[in-house]
Amino acid sequence: MNLFLDEQDVLDSVHVFIASQDNHGRVEGSAPHNVHDVQVSYEERHGFSAKGSIYGKQHYLNQQQVIDAVSVYLSSYYSFRADRLLVKMNWDDSSRSFSADVIVER
Repeated sequence: MNLFLDEQDVLDSVHVFIASQDNHGRVEGSAPHNVHDVQVSYEERHGFSAKGSIYGKQHYLNQQQVIDAVSVYLSSYYSFRADRLLVKMNWDDSSRSFSADVIVER
């Protein structure tokens, strides 16, 4: 099965991931709605990164953590097995937008 996550889905993933980091790594009981100022960026040399704040504390994510954020989001909210997800982040230079392609292995 193939999934496509648009920019908003990736941003939602980062919200959930940052909130779970603030909740000792647990999504259940975390507060993604309290994550603010989320930005995802792309640099050709370093790949994807993201940042956001929760309760005044800044969190920075490298590319692997952004990929992990997508996996955590899909496993927590849509019951996919995180170890069965292959996530590829995409950057479109012309529209300056990002997305993710996800392959769900059997």
